[in-house]
Amino acid sequence: MEELPPPPVPPIASDDKLWIILCHLSLLLGVGFILPLIVYFV
Repeated sequence: MEELPPPPVPPIASDDKLWIILCHLSLLLGVGFILPLIVYFV
């Protein structure tokens, strides 16, 4: 039995990329826990 290849991943929206970058940069700004938590609950 042959395995099927995984389905292609849809591209990330521009707005989502911005939030991802902000969450990672928040660690450098000293709010490494609060900002990702706020984004998670929004």
